[in-house]
Amino acid sequence: MLRRLILIIMFFLLVCGGLWFVLHLNGVDTFGELTAKWLNYDGSRPSNSSVVVNVYELTKEDAAGFKNVFDDELEIFLRRWFVEYNRVLGALSDDAGAFDKLYDRYSPNRAVDALILERLVKARKQCSLPLTFPACDVGLRLVSAVYANEDIIEVRVGECFAAAFDGFPNRVGSYAGTEHFFVLDKSSGSWLVLRHESNSAFARYITGELDKVIAEDGYTREELTSAGVESYVKALKRILEREVYYYPAEPGGAKTADFPYDREKALNYAAAYTDRENVRRNPVFPAYEHNGTNFVSQCLHAGNIPAVSAWEKGKPSWIDANSFYEYATSAAGLTVAGVCGRSDGEAGDVIQFLDGGGGAVQSALISAKYGDEYLITANSEDFSAFPASATGFDIVRIIKVYGYN
Repeated sequence: MLRRLILIIMFFLLVCGGLWFVLHLNGVDTFGELTAKWLNYDGSRPSNSSVVVNVYELTKEDAAGFKNVFDDELEIFLRRWFVEYNRVLGALSDDAGAFDKLYDRYSPNRAVDALILERLVKARKQCSLPLTFPACDVGLRLVSAVYANEDIIEVRVGECFAAAFDGFPNRVGSYAGTEHFFVLDKSSGSWLVLRHESNSAFARYITGELDKVIAEDGYTREELTSAGVESYVKALKRILEREVYYYPAEPGGAKTADFPYDREKALNYAAAYTDRENVRRNPVFPAYEHNGTNFVSQCLHAGNIPAVSAWEKGKPSWIDANSFYEYATSAAGLTVAGVCGRSDGEAGDVIQFLDGGGGAVQSALISAKYGDEYLITANSEDFSAFPASATGFDIVRIIKVYGYN
């Protein structure tokens, strides 16, 4: 009896020692962390894709406040969402089945998010340079987590992203400052997405266009079932099947300016107020929720374009994309600029992304040129050396900046 007890104790100690060795070998303290680590690396290589998605451990702004709210299983699910999303984009795959399975079948956002992903893939495929990537890094920051009931939790997460796109060797494209809002449900036994929203410029553009289509029939998205939303998504999908369009150069050709624009100063300023992981803003200027044109105006001003009463901080021409375009290209403005053709932009020029109605959605600064493709630096989503074609927008306008009179 004593011998059997000793053998049992020895076996137990051997198993515990082996388990501790596995944890120690992988540099983690718990099996939840070990599972998450395997998800990020070995688990991020699906059979039909070689894209490696490294999702770093979720950081929490208020770790104590989330202690009994956010468990390992929930964190692993959230990280998996970003893994599956970027697997599709990294390979420009038409197979988003694993991503789709993360959603509740009755989620109205399932079809919307599938449309956003599909449109991003199509736009990137039309780029003259490869916009695939073999690996990417995703950093996540937990902003808030609140249970609505025992099965449903509302989570807000900040995201930063970095990858070396295949068509732009030795350049890491990145963005930071994107925020996601999830409503997650576990009533079926495992976590699923009931609702998802993102503040990215492209996601706002797609959801805005969808709301316009739905409103034409007198509805809002909140009033529709998932099947109803899906029918409108199909209608919007037909609209978004257009090819990428660049505005042609305006008549008259190149313009002349009495005083030159210092592109190098503008680019240096742009680099100083964007970051791969964090949002940076110049405290001298007001910052806005949608800060793209405000940022571009600051860059031009840093490049020696003087501020005047018609174009200064806080004015519509300074902070609104459409008003900026009208001011910058007007003969009455101090700034000398004009729309140029797709191949004629250069570092320091302004690029704008437009909706189907011709309204500018986002402004950015061109930071580098590869043939007729561009890298951009921008605010709201803080892009840095990010391919313009990777944003998903299909209507593009390039504003050549010459200087001022």
